[in-house]
Order: sequence, then structure tokens, then C-alpha cells
Amino acid sequence: MEEENKKKNDTQKRVNIGARTGMIAPVVSLGCTAIIAIHTYRQDVPFLWWLLIFFGSLAAFLLIGSILQTVVELIVEKTIDREAEEKRLRELELLNAIEGAGEGEEAPETMGAASET
Repeated sequence: MEEENKKKNDTQKRVNIGARTGMIAPVVSLGCTAIIAIHTYRQDVPFLWWLLIFFGSLAAFLLIGSILQTVVELIVEKTIDREAEEKRLRELELLNAIEGAGEGEEAPETMGAASET
């Protein structure tokens, strides 16, 4: 049961990361390609060369955007994992503190009962 919950949480985490970072590659690719296309169009480059520059820059920036998107996803995933681990450790420390306080209160009572008899 615990393994199913872990898989479900992992799947939800990946979906959330993808939703947050899924548009990085297309935005980088189209934005940079548009800048280069407009710049080369204004320089009166022949149409076939302009098409070659356009598609070449589109492919290059799509690759760069995909690499950037992967890096961002890895960073976000590590951050989420670190936050989950810190939360788990805080809960564990709180549980240990509660158990320690409970044992600390019981110890004097048992010592008192033992000394009275």
C-alpha cells in the first residue's frame, strides 16, 4: 500500500513539474527564431537563404530550449525532493520530541512510586 502511494505521489510530482516547465522549450525556440527571422529579413537576404536560416535557427534553439527545460526540471525536482525530506525530518523530530516528553513525564512518576514502597 505504501509503495502504491509513493508511486502515485511520484507520478503527481512529475505531472506538476511538467505543467510548470513544459513550455520552456517552445517559448525559447519560437522567441529566438522570430528575432533572427526578422533580423535576417530586414537585411534583404534571398528567400531560400532566409528559409535555411529560419529552419536552422529553429532547430538549434529547440535543442537549446530542450536542454534548458531539462535542467530546470531537474532543479525543480531536486528542490521538491529536498522540501519533502525536510518536512519528513521535521515530522520525525516532532514525533521524537513528543515521545521524549512523554517518557520524561512518566519516569519521575515511576521513580516516585518505587521510592514510596
